[in-house]
Amino acid sequence: LCRVLDQQVWVCVLCLAGITVKVTPSVDVIKGETARLPCSYTTTDSSALTVVNWFIENQGSRKRVAFRSSTDSGVDKDTPLAGRVIIESDMTLVISQTNVEDQRSFYCQASGPVGVKEEETKLKVFFAPEKPVVSGHDQTILIQGSDSSSQVGTCTSNNGHPQPRIIWYKDAVPLPEVTDTKEKTYMVPRVVRESSGLYTVSSSLYVQLTKADAKSVFHCTVEYTMPNGMVKKESSDNFSLTLHCEFYTHLHTLHTLIYSISLFLSLSHTHTYTHTCTHNIKGCFNFLSKSLETVTLASAGEYVCTASVPSVPGLQKTANITIRVEGAPEIEAPKKAEVQKEGDPVNFECSALGYPAPQFTWKPSGKESVRVEGHKTISKISLPATGSVLKDGVICEASNSHGSDSKKFQVEIKTGSKNEKKEINLYYLLFIYFRFFNFCILQVELYNQISVTRYKNGQI
Repeated sequence: LCRVLDQQVWVCVLCLAGITVKVTPSVDVIKGETARLPCSYTTTDSSALTVVNWFIENQGSRKRVAFRSSTDSGVDKDTPLAGRVIIESDMTLVISQTNVEDQRSFYCQASGPVGVKEEETKLKVFFAPEKPVVSGHDQTILIQGSDSSSQVGTCTSNNGHPQPRIIWYKDAVPLPEVTDTKEKTYMVPRVVRESSGLYTVSSSLYVQLTKADAKSVFHCTVEYTMPNGMVKKESSDNFSLTLHCEFYTHLHTLHTLIYSISLFLSLSHTHTYTHTCTHNIKGCFNFLSKSLETVTLASAGEYVCTASVPSVPGLQKTANITIRVEGAPEIEAPKKAEVQKEGDPVNFECSALGYPAPQFTWKPSGKESVRVEGHKTISKISLPATGSVLKDGVICEASNSHGSDSKKFQVEIKTGSKNEKKEINLYYLLFIYFRFFNFCILQVELYNQISVTRYKNGQI
């Protein structure tokens, strides 16, 4: 605009026309809630018609989702926001029922006769993941004494946005996030993007365990962000480990603990036997020994060698050792037999220790059967209780290649039989006595009745 002041002087004023747009650079919203994206503009020509358009980037191209002017407004139907978006009178774009796909850049553009201007708003969608759960920790973990690491457990948290982060803790101390499998402690992370757009994250923890880890307490947390830059954490339940030490078989050295052995030893009565169990498995230790200072035939049997970790109750491994003691037979003290009367059948059992298994001889002989119970050999005989058997008894002799032993079995008639006869005779005499006494009383009563009757009739 120029004006002539006089013939010599011209005054010109330059007027710049244009539009300015103002938006919120970043808007945070929780999935499922409503997002509000403000937009305002100013123009140098307020009388001119200005149209505000909201655009999104969709599949590599820009697409309008809504528009508004002083005379008209509308929402485009063929967009991912159709049915969930409106534009208010102040040009604010309102998106309801937000989902993770709504996280993108939005452009507010104002256009009119004096120009076109736009600004970008970034919408960020947040969603808290589920509480982390640890799996695979409730199984017994085998400590093999090597330098390999064992899987402690897998921590999983479902459905979070943006992508959460898992942190492992041991005794309330966070473990460094290490993914190098050559390290003693490392993690194997995994991320899955669900069809909903949410993230499921997991992390498997591997540790080179020792016996001290049986007392350790582990847990994991999921760390995630929420609107306004807030960082939150959710922890799993605490858990401990069940450790098991693996032991290896070695029968000739004392530096390695046996895993499972079955020894079959032959000893004499004068030998002393000592069995020692040790091992050098890393992280597990104990020392056990069994000494038989005085070996007898009764020492034969199965012994158990136990390796354990004192600091971990219930953590142990056992091995069975069978000891066989050779020697002359030893017969157990015989039990006295009883019969009702002479001639009745009577049974005897003769039990003997000794190896090799003894042979039995009975005097007098009878019907014999032999059985084995543990390390005992038992001979059973049945014969009639003759007069000579009642008088002299029965002799059992057990013998093997190392010697022999014999014991006499006595037989008696049960004393209870004579007492029973005496009791029967006593009962019989008492019965006769009371019967006679009752009879006498009855006679007296009858006599009195007859006497009274005769007196009443005038007779004496």
